[in-house]
Amino acid sequence: MALVLPTYAATPKNVGSKACSKCHAPEEEVWYQSKHRSSYKKLHKKKLAQQLTAAVGGNKSPKRNKACVGCHYTLVARPGRKRARPREGPSCESCHGPGSEWVKTHYLLGQFAHSRVETKAHREKRLGPAVRNGMVTANMHFELAEACMRCHGMANGKLPFWLQEKLVNNGHPVARRFELVRYSQGTVRHRYYPPSFSNQAMSTAELTRLMAVGAAAQYLSAHAALGQAKTDKYKKLQQNRANDAAQILRKLGMPQAESLMRSPSRSSAKALTKALANVDLTAKLGRALPPKSSYK
Repeated sequence: MALVLPTYAATPKNVGSKACSKCHAPEEEVWYQSKHRSSYKKLHKKKLAQQLTAAVGGNKSPKRNKACVGCHYTLVARPGRKRARPREGPSCESCHGPGSEWVKTHYLLGQFAHSRVETKAHREKRLGPAVRNGMVTANMHFELAEACMRCHGMANGKLPFWLQEKLVNNGHPVARRFELVRYSQGTVRHRYYPPSFSNQAMSTAELTRLMAVGAAAQYLSAHAALGQAKTDKYKKLQQNRANDAAQILRKLGMPQAESLMRSPSRSSAKALTKALANVDLTAKLGRALPPKSSYK
């Protein structure tokens, strides 16, 4: 049986970045400076985007073409309207999940979020219900990595694989070496936590764990795509992604990593992620970390 990526319920809806910026102004400012935001006004004007929509068929505008909207835009329905339309580029909910089922709870209980004395019990009360209703929090690194890989790996379980193959075969750019540290710790990093509330950089130990988790998500998504692949170019892309991830996973020397490579599944990837908690992988992956000068 072919491995497929997780799909998500159709009920939760995006509410837009303004619902988040009420409390997360510094994070919003980072997003404002990112390519994720600026792409909203630029992508549909690019010649390649127009060529790709012509190649895959459907609406000529990337903002209306089903092959494009899921990754390149945030679909939001304005009050009183049922139909969601592209209102922003990739934004908060692209990574943290559609907010309609959790944003109010998170907001109402978030008044202490920026307090220096928030208790563990209050944090659970503030985040627990939101997570259970679909929110992906900043410390859920595997789920965040999954979101990255869906789009940046051209392995989106919400989009037919034949359509993603067609995009790749017609020249859609893909960063084969989409390594999670390099792409998450540069211009998109937004880690504003107490007590300093500055945009905190990760320690080397944290970075190596993030690299390992990213490799697990990449390996899983690549094998899911390989199970659906029909054309050589797409197969080669996904096999290369799997091979790159495997190089990192082998360095771990952990049975959970071997289990994931032997039998790729979301449960085995999550088991590895759990085993990595609080483990310092500096000795194993420290030299493999990308230099800060290469951060995107």
